[in-house]
Amino acid sequence: MQSRFGEGATNARVADALVRKSVVRDAAMRRLLAELMRRHRLSARAMRRMERVALTIADLEGASGVSEPHILEALSYRLVDGARAALAAGA
Repeated sequence: MQSRFGEGATNARVADALVRKSVVRDAAMRRLLAELMRRHRLSARAMRRMERVALTIADLEGASGVSEPHILEALSYRLVDGARAALAAGA
């Protein structure tokens, strides 16, 4: 599978600025990300990680870019991980 960032580049190793540029392509996506960050109290670091996951989901689908469903799927994984960590901490 050819990377959108060049031969041998993985989403995990690409600079944050390149990932952000690939994910946030218009004002609507910027608003969606800002709303999710506010509503779910996500840190900037959590957002960067979620953007990388969304980009990977889009790549696996063969999509030309990241869309709202990719972002929401990545967020769902983030929320599940948070719930799992909270349960483990309470045990």
